[in-house]
Amino acid sequence: MAKVSKKTALLLQLAIRWVMVLAFLGVSRVPAQTQADSDRFKQIYAAARTRFASASTNVTAAWEFGRAAYDLADSLSNDQERSEVAQTGIDACRQAVSLDPNSAPAHYYWALNLGESARAKKVGALKILHEMELNSAKLLSWIRHWITAGRIAP
Repeated sequence: MAKVSKKTALLLQLAIRWVMVLAFLGVSRVPAQTQADSDRFKQIYAAARTRFASASTNVTAAWEFGRAAYDLADSLSNDQERSEVAQTGIDACRQAVSLDPNSAPAHYYWALNLGESARAKKVGALKILHEMELNSAKLLSWIRHWITAGRIAP
């Protein structure tokens, strides 16, 4: 694979930092547009929660529950509900990372759920800023590794 230029690597790192800032400020995807979308996210969340509850030592089940939690939290308009759902995703992803510290999806969805939690808590999110920073630092180190290994093409 082709090597990535320093300029491309820098732009990628800046993009990730902007995503973190936007998540902290509460800028996210467009929320679910219809009740059907919201219902679908709730069904996926319930199924993932059931799978995770029956296989709590399965890393994949844990981060998939984290993904479902993020999708549902992102679609909710009530900050209290968003915070509660995001916290379930955070807890699941923490468990996945404790089982496999090199699980990129677990770190990724952990970070996204932290962003949703921050979005719900507003100023109260300053308490989780350090955790967000540590998680994003891990993601950035993997991206640097992939760039160095030539796995990301310009």
